[in-house]
Formats: sequence, structure tokens, C-alpha cells
Amino acid sequence: MQLSFNSVFVIMDFQQIIVKNMVSTAVSESAIINTLKLREKAREAGVPVLYIKVAFSERYEEIDEWNKLFASIKQLDILKIGDEGTCLDERIIPSVTESVFIKHRVSAFSSSEFSGYLENNKVKTLILAGLSTSGVILSTVRQASDLDYRIIVAEDACGDREEHVHRFLMKDILPMQAEVLDTETIIKLLG
Repeated sequence: MQLSFNSVFVIMDFQQIIVKNMVSTAVSESAIINTLKLREKAREAGVPVLYIKVAFSERYEEIDEWNKLFASIKQLDILKIGDEGTCLDERIIPSVTESVFIKHRVSAFSSSEFSGYLENNKVKTLILAGLSTSGVILSTVRQASDLDYRIIVAEDACGDREEHVHRFLMKDILPMQAEVLDTETIIKLLG
């Protein structure tokens, strides 16, 4: 089950406002530590590292009033492109050769640039890390499965506001469409 040359490591939504306010400190710290371990190994193995951020224009033109989640973001006046809280956590800063994709919805696939990158580079396997499990991870896994990608979720490089939700998704829901593995197992697969 060695990871092939057509894999990417996708780091999703490790933005300052999410890391500091939407999950506990213990959860975000653990997820960041494991994400950094995976990133180091992916770089060493020549696996491209991609970053996904959710962000909106100054006037939130991308958000419809009927979208409960994003309408609340608009109301709170957060996650605008260029805002400090929208920036990646200072420990997750990409190298100059790594790509950052902006999305306006929950799934990473809502970024047409991200989808285009995967298609243009003939990517077959996605290794995923992100905050939150019930948000970007679940939505991205569902869509990636529909698009026939091999999906590996780094269980301990993800987290959620509620630990029981994280555990339930990792144990009962995500394994229907993805391989749910810990960081050390994925590191071994990366060679």
C-alpha cells in the first residue's frame, strides 16, 4: 500500500481564526504537530504539499443569504481575504514553491484552481489534514470519493470542536470512503 508518485498532501483550513477560536487549544496543537510531521515527510518524499484556505471578498459577494454557515460568517465580518485571522497559522506557512488555494465553501473542491491542479497533475491520491473534521474534512472526503480519488485522512492531524463528533466521523463515517490512518502509519507509507 505504498503511496505513489501521483499523491499530494493537502493541508486545509489551518487559519488563525479557526486554530484559535473554533477548536480547543489541545486539539489544534495536536493537529498542527502531526500536520508538520507529515509535511516534513511529504516534502522529503517529493510529494507536493498544497494548502487550502476559506476566504471571502470585502463585501462577501460569494455568500447567499440562505447559506446558514456562511451567512453567519458574513454577519460576524470575519474570514475576508487579507484579514489577519484568515492567514494560515504561523507554523503552517508554505514554502515559496507550494501552492495556496482559496475557496468560498466548505469543501476543498469548491476551489476550481485546486480541482484544476489535481486534474492537470494527474493526482490520484489525496492525503488530508485539516480543521475541522465535521467541516472541510467530511466535505472534501465526500466530494473526492465521488470523483474517484484514493483518500487518506490523517486522523490525528485533524480535529473538531467536539471530540465525540471527531471520533464518530473517523470511526464510523469516513472509513466508508477513505483510509483513516494515524500520522506514523502515513509517514511509513511515504517511505
